[in-house]
Amino acid sequence: RDVHFYKAQLFDCDNPDQRIASDVANFTKLCCGGVSPPYGSVLISLVSNVSLAVFATVMCVQRAGWNVTGICYAYNVVTIVINIFVSLPIAGSTANQEAREG
Repeated sequence: RDVHFYKAQLFDCDNPDQRIASDVANFTKLCCGGVSPPYGSVLISLVSNVSLAVFATVMCVQRAGWNVTGICYAYNVVTIVINIFVSLPIAGSTANQEAREG
């Protein structure tokens, strides 16, 4: 069975993985461009994120109590720290690899 999930429009594609990554990025921008404005104000983003965090905290405290809310915030802090320690070396090696590729 010959199934193709992706077909490049170029016949002689020298780097198909970068072509697919570029097309996926363009598709994501096209589909999700209306969800958040690409050049939105930092102030609007900050106010909406803070208000969402306050609302979620109030709802969590009302429904589950301070203990569960504290556990949720602790979990978020731990995962953010782990993400930073994992993603920084990956980002550095990716930047080095892209610099070598040109």
